[in-house]
Amino acid sequence: PGFAASQAVDLVANLVSKSLVAASPHGKTARYRLLDTTRLYGLEKLAASGELPDARRRHAAYIRDFFTPAEAECETRSKADWLAIYGGLIDNVRAALDWTLAAGGDAQLGVALAVAVVPLWVQLSLMIECRDQAKRALASLAEDDATALRPRMRLCASLGWSLMFASGRTRESSAAWLAVLEIAERLGDTSYRLRALWGLWVNHLN
Repeated sequence: PGFAASQAVDLVANLVSKSLVAASPHGKTARYRLLDTTRLYGLEKLAASGELPDARRRHAAYIRDFFTPAEAECETRSKADWLAIYGGLIDNVRAALDWTLAAGGDAQLGVALAVAVVPLWVQLSLMIECRDQAKRALASLAEDDATALRPRMRLCASLGWSLMFASGRTRESSAAWLAVLEIAERLGDTSYRLRALWGLWVNHLN
C-alpha cells in the first residue's frame, strides 16, 4: 500500500544491490529472502512503530491466498513441481500459524490458513505437524459456529488422516472421521463423505 507495483520492484532491486536482500533463481522467476540481521532489524522497527500486528496479519493472509490453489494442483502437477512451488514456504507457514493461532492473533485467518496448507504437510510427510496444527486450529473454533462447519470438516479430515499414521491412534482417528462424516452429510458434500467412509473402513481393518 502507498506505492505502485513498479516502485516495489525498484525498491527490492535496490535492497538486493545493497546485499540487504538475497535473491535466488527459482525456475523462470526468482525468490527473495531477507538476511537474518535485516529481518531482526525490520521486526524491531515494526514493533517500535506499532505496525507489527498488521504486518503479521498481511503476511498470513498472503500465505493463505498463495496456498488456495495448492490442493487442486496436487492433482495436476508432479510432486517435484508442486514442491518446487510450495515446499520452500514451510517456515513462512509455521510463522504465520504461530501468530494467527496464538493469543492476540487472528484465529479466523489462522483456521483458513491451516485448511489451505494441509497439502503441504501431506506432501512433505509431516504428519505429526499436520496433526498438531489441525488440533490447534480446531481448538480455536467455537462449537456453535455454524459458519465454521466446512473448515471444521476439512480440519477433522486432516486430523483423521494424520492420526492414521500414528501407532495406537485408531480410536482417535475414527472419532475425527466420524465428525467429518456427520458434517459432510449435513452439508451434502459427497467428496468428504466418501473420504470419511474410506477412513473409517481403513481404521476398522486396522
